[in-house]
Amino acid sequence: MNAFGFRFSTPVSNRRSLPVVILYCVVVDYFIFVPLDIVMGVASNLLMRFQERQADAFALALGYGKELCESMLVAYADDGIMVWESPLKEIVKETHPNPLDRCAAVGIK
Repeated sequence: MNAFGFRFSTPVSNRRSLPVVILYCVVVDYFIFVPLDIVMGVASNLLMRFQERQADAFALALGYGKELCESMLVAYADDGIMVWESPLKEIVKETHPNPLDRCAAVGIK
C-alpha cells in the first residue's frame, strides 16, 4: 500500500475515523440516494407509461385496437392482476397503464 501513497501508522481496527465513515455512508445512502432512487423510479415509470400509450396509438393506427384490448384483458385476467389500483401506486410502482384506461384511450369500451 505504501507504493500507492497510502500510509497507515496504526492498524485499521484502532482508527477513530471508522465510525465516522460508517455514519457518513448511512447518512448519504438514506438521505440522498433513497429519495433520488424514488424520484428516478417515478420518472422512469412515467416515461415507460408514455411509451406504452404511444404503442397503443400505433396499434390503433394499424387497425389492431380491438385485438389489443382483448389480448390485454385476457392477459390481465389470466395473471390474476388487479385491474384497479390506487393512482399513487400506479405512478410509483406500475410500468404499464391500467388496461381499462388503455382500452378507453384507444376508444374501445
